[in-house]
Amino acid sequence: TLENNNLSGTIPKEIASLWNLGVLKLFDNNLRGELPGEFSDLALTKLDVENNNLEGPLFDSLSITLESLLASNNTFSGEIPDLSAFTSLRKLWISKNTFSGSIHNSLTSLSGLVSFKAYQNNLDGMIPNDLGDMISLKEFDISGNPLITGNIPDSIISLVDLETFDVGECGLSGNIPPGISQLVKLKFFVARHNNLEGEVPPLEGLTALQLIMLEHNELTGVLPDVSGAADLYRFDCSNNKFGGGIPATLMSLPKLELLYLDHNNLSGAIPENFGDSTTLIDIYLNNNMLDGEIPNGDSLESISELLLNDNNLNGSMPDSICQWFRPLRVETDNLWADCNSDGINNAKVQCDLDCCTTCFPILVL
Repeated sequence: TLENNNLSGTIPKEIASLWNLGVLKLFDNNLRGELPGEFSDLALTKLDVENNNLEGPLFDSLSITLESLLASNNTFSGEIPDLSAFTSLRKLWISKNTFSGSIHNSLTSLSGLVSFKAYQNNLDGMIPNDLGDMISLKEFDISGNPLITGNIPDSIISLVDLETFDVGECGLSGNIPPGISQLVKLKFFVARHNNLEGEVPPLEGLTALQLIMLEHNELTGVLPDVSGAADLYRFDCSNNKFGGGIPATLMSLPKLELLYLDHNNLSGAIPENFGDSTTLIDIYLNNNMLDGEIPNGDSLESISELLLNDNNLNGSMPDSICQWFRPLRVETDNLWADCNSDGINNAKVQCDLDCCTTCFPILVL
């Protein structure tokens, strides 16, 4: 292995004369140019050239004996070809390159592929409908390809070993497939910044879930039930069209740190158990239609940002919340509320100047 050795220049074609070479690791160097075409004569099982400055076509120089191909963070280009001959491939990472064209349908014939990462390229087209045929798949990440359109295939519910599904910042539309709660091993579900719509199907079966990011879509209905996800640390459904109330079960998740529900149509009172969490760091509830008084926050010892502005909340900011912001522990601490008078209406929430860091509406002098 020759990784992280400050190697520069091009990869010598003479390496292909090492007939017994099975593993070649050249990652984290400053190598440039194209892969030697002679590499296709090697019976490599593992090739790692990540984090270099390599360019040109990638797949033309590869042996079909590969089990692991790691080529992310270069400037490889061209289209993803027919991969059906690469029957031994288990890991394919080609993220942060300039690949274009669609995801070739032959990808789904690789029933042994465990991990496919192609995020931040110039891919287009649609996700193959028979994605569910990849029965060994644990990781699928094509995020940051805004030209990929169409729906999330219903067939993903067949991916019973799936742990990571990231299609964020694509151009997807339609609904989240019903039955997704069957993916009981799913840990990371990211579909942020798309054009998804409709109601989120039940998610109570996703007990392994650690992160869910659905922000910036057109999703409606009530917030999804994740009460069984005891390891969930980030829940982001902001900038959608969710209505109804905030479920108290959401506030009682034992490892939840980041809760973003802002810019929706949520109504009703903030759950009384909102202040019982010792793990919550960020709570964004701003720009909704919440009403009633703000509950106590006796246990919010980890809180850094609590945004409550642009709602219909009233009463006084509880001292049990102010204690965590008075004085500010760090400059990034923020407590926002509707605590300014606009000259016509009185402030909705009474909050001392040494407690709330920003009062709304913002007054222009």
